Amino acid sequence: MKLGRRVLVWVPDRGVPALGTSGASVHVRGVVRGLAERGYEVTLAVRRIRDHRAYRLAAVPARIVEVG
Repeated sequence: MKLGRRVLVWVPDRGVPALGTSGASVHVRGVVRGLAERGYEVTLAVRRIRDHRAYRLAAVPARIVEVG
């Protein structure tokens, strides 16, 4: 049985929304994209998902979970 390669990317800073436009948000999405391209199943755990650009959600190849 081959196990899938899964990884959790945890971003605890509320100031770094998954779909934001700051350099940190862009960097996080780049890391997630790179892992997904290498075959990892990525879950992105963030304190805040949304800013006003929710259309970016489709461009993030990960399951995104907002944690309090």
